[in-house]
Amino acid sequence: MSLRTISLALLLPALAHAQGVEGGDILVSDYAVNGVFRIDHAGTVTTLHAGAPLTSASGLAVNGALDVFIANYNNGTIYRIPRGGAIAPFASGISGPIRLAVDHDGTLLVTSLAQKALLRVDGTGQSTPIASGAPFVRPFGIAVDVDGSYLVADDGAGGGANAPALYRVSRGGQVTPIWQGAPFRLPQGVALLPDGDFAVSDGLVDCVFRVPRAGGAPTIVVVTPAIDNPDALCEDFEGRVLVAESSAAGNRVDLVDRGGGVQTVASGLPFRNLEVVARAPRLSGPATIGVGQTANFALRFAGEGVTPYAMWATLSVFPGLPFPAPDTRAIFGNADVLLGAT
Repeated sequence: MSLRTISLALLLPALAHAQGVEGGDILVSDYAVNGVFRIDHAGTVTTLHAGAPLTSASGLAVNGALDVFIANYNNGTIYRIPRGGAIAPFASGISGPIRLAVDHDGTLLVTSLAQKALLRVDGTGQSTPIASGAPFVRPFGIAVDVDGSYLVADDGAGGGANAPALYRVSRGGQVTPIWQGAPFRLPQGVALLPDGDFAVSDGLVDCVFRVPRAGGAPTIVVVTPAIDNPDALCEDFEGRVLVAESSAAGNRVDLVDRGGGVQTVASGLPFRNLEVVARAPRLSGPATIGVGQTANFALRFAGEGVTPYAMWATLSVFPGLPFPAPDTRAIFGNADVLLGAT
């Protein structure tokens, strides 16, 4: 048996940053501290920003350039912290912004409690509604599905027994329920699972639900006392979900695996009222629909000469690639996928 030696030089300048948020970092917003904290790979918590101009830090999202966006609920402003830069207003005039997400094209998505709406905010800070009004009652958590449509968890508070729901919103603004009513009581967060199903956090049931993509009733992945008052969750790009919890028992970020196992990532001070958890993409760069970053290189195998290859590295904001028709599934990852082709 012979051993092949591979020599590979791959340069992606957009991946190299001198300071600030790093790819793979966990970011959390805290409503009481009015700040954003960074949790690095070692679990060390540092303050990214705290205090003015934030007065009610709610939503949080990180784009492919590792810019951090924070929704400030009370004054209807979204602030941006560019990587290595200072906080500054990005968009204003949005009543009651509560959660944020980054779309496939790099634009920002916002749910508004006051407007009962899902909004899009472009690169200039201008907002336009995607969907508003009924059936939304209190649209909270948002995620982008593999087909480019949007998932919205509506906690339905005060809206009747059937109001709590997980909705799908088409890019054209059509809203349809994926699941509505019991066992949901206060669904406030949604994320994608590696097999294509949906994870939903519920602050009254104190659990994470699995909602089958193929249809059917939600089932519980993990429940209290393992987790307590989960405000929000996000995928960690490795087949698990990160959950932000804020309760009388304390504030913490937990990692929930596919089997419902729970591991605490960070807890206690300086957290006082955790609101949202997000994860910075590991591979970063300009976001363009369907296009990642391409690098050409050559592999030299003994006796075989030099073979040209191309490697394509997607951003983690691209959540998957579809299987060939008629298979409707996707190669899901949101996983900083590396694809090689000869």
